[in-house]
Amino acid sequence: MPSYNITIDDTSPMIRYEGAWKDAGTNGTDPMQPRYANQTFHATQSVSSRAILKFNGTAVYIYGARRFNHGQFTVDVDGETESLDGKADPDEFQQVLYSKTGLSPNQEHEVTLTNGINPDYVDIDFIVATLGDGQEGRMAQVEQFDDTTPKIGYSGNWEVNGPSQFIIQAFNASYRATKDPSGFLTLPFSGNSIRVYGGTGRNHGPYSVTLDGGQAQVYNGSTPSDVVYRGQQLLYLASNLPAGNHSLTLSNLGPQGSYVDIDYYVQETWPSSQTSSGPQCLEP
Repeated sequence: MPSYNITIDDTSPMIRYEGAWKDAGTNGTDPMQPRYANQTFHATQSVSSRAILKFNGTAVYIYGARRFNHGQFTVDVDGETESLDGKADPDEFQQVLYSKTGLSPNQEHEVTLTNGINPDYVDIDFIVATLGDGQEGRMAQVEQFDDTTPKIGYSGNWEVNGPSQFIIQAFNASYRATKDPSGFLTLPFSGNSIRVYGGTGRNHGPYSVTLDGGQAQVYNGSTPSDVVYRGQQLLYLASNLPAGNHSLTLSNLGPQGSYVDIDYYVQETWPSSQTSSGPQCLEP
């Protein structure tokens, strides 16, 4: 199996925020916002507010800012907690606030960042997760499929390229969206890893993902009122899956009028031996 990194932006629904977090949005109230990756970040000064990410992989890196009004926080990975300090003057941006390597690829890891006892700020810019089994030098076979692929089965009322004003943010200028509360899609795939991308927005809401008939995982695709739409967001990630065929179901959980959409998905097959003679390609 290979070893490679993926970036999970702070705006991805894969990161669950608990407590009083502020999504920087587009209001520009922080003059330093352009210093963050994609000009977005999540910040809190509320004691004990948490951000949680679950993933399968061998390493994780949390990026954020160290600033004059930031303070203590903790990061817990699988029950091991480390205390850290985010204060710096002058400010420093897109810094590694925390890293953990040498994780087992054969289990799901839970990463929890918690603001400290003092009501200072902590923020998250993005998270990098290392997938695979840590063996360098081999690449995954990567296949990317647009929302138009006949592999995806759509049930309920789905809009093609709608609302149309958001097409400009979609891969290949196409995506599918539904505000049908009973709308869902079925996505069969093969390989060891799957990533699903779509939009989030102020008229989006909760959705669930079920993999291979297992327990449904619930995510939130909504954004602050000043963020109309964000395209090509990581809606779901699963890795270190058994080789072979799998099935994923993504369902709208919102009330009537609440959207969920899909833009494209990426499936990856990992080499099963030390040498690989099959076709290989880089991460898209």
